[in-house]
Amino acid sequence: MPTRTRVLPALLMGGFLLSLHTPAALAGEQEGLLEEATSYKGTPYVYGGTDPSGFDCSGFLNYVYDSAGVDLPRTMADIYNEADSIEHEEPAAGDLVFFETYQPGASHAGIYKGEGEFIHASSSNGVSVDSIDDPYYWEKRYIGAGKVLEREQAEQNVLAELPEGKFTDVPEDHWAHEAIAKLSREDVLSGYENGEFRPDEKMSRAEAAKVVTAVAGIEAANRPSYPDIESDFWAADAIAGIEEEQLLDIEGDRFEAEKAMTRGEVAQLVARAYDYRDKRAELLFSDMEEDSVMAAEVAGLYAAGHVNGYSENEYRPDQFMTRAEIATLIHSIEFK
Repeated sequence: MPTRTRVLPALLMGGFLLSLHTPAALAGEQEGLLEEATSYKGTPYVYGGTDPSGFDCSGFLNYVYDSAGVDLPRTMADIYNEADSIEHEEPAAGDLVFFETYQPGASHAGIYKGEGEFIHASSSNGVSVDSIDDPYYWEKRYIGAGKVLEREQAEQNVLAELPEGKFTDVPEDHWAHEAIAKLSREDVLSGYENGEFRPDEKMSRAEAAKVVTAVAGIEAANRPSYPDIESDFWAADAIAGIEEEQLLDIEGDRFEAEKAMTRGEVAQLVARAYDYRDKRAELLFSDMEEDSVMAAEVAGLYAAGHVNGYSENEYRPDQFMTRAEIATLIHSIEFK
């Protein structure tokens, strides 16, 4: 069985913090990025590949930019949407250059080296260097460039100016400000690298597992048995703790780490972790049956004053729970 220790460890949700950049440091990052990219020249193309044994297009970009502390999305469409578009000017070394190849929109990209050359994971030649001005292929497919290194610098300048526990999207009059600020100061929850907390975003099962098992002091003795959770997955220990203590009823044999948590699932997870189940409590919500799998958990949390329903006398167990709502629930239990 897992052992429990009462701790409030640092949990970074949604990214990691980078050091502040100066222009000289940014130039150094560009040079380091290109050296890293060039070191993989000749690596074969592998569909879905994300490491030096074989890269696909976006896998190569993710791996190289990660060396500079830049966390890119996995898909090409998301990378294109996240990069700051460069209009009416030439790309600089370290910028992304995008191409429309096998489908409309950005479907391929590489890292600009300068003098019209870019390095990329080509499906025909693996990691190689080509010219944007190649009239036979790349020139007519080039659709633009985008910056990510300078964007990171701007985001970190915002972070440097934010007081501890503050986020750009959680003003003092926000209904969850106290809970979010407190949990941030206690290093239980952090925001994203651009200074946002994103209070209205859904929280995944993996994120919720990491937070709840950490603040409840649950440590797993074994690895998780779910076939979709690798042993080196960032939340594997937390998921193992949930599995061993049976804190969450999972349908089927897959944990589905990225699936968003519902209000019912969060109530089940938190109530079981903190021993708030109360089978004797009167269940007051019209949209829940007393014999439902999470009735005792919701009833126990409600009786203790940690959760509320809606004006229609509903709990809405199937509604997704946001980061702000989960922060408020944890704050209510830990700090009130």
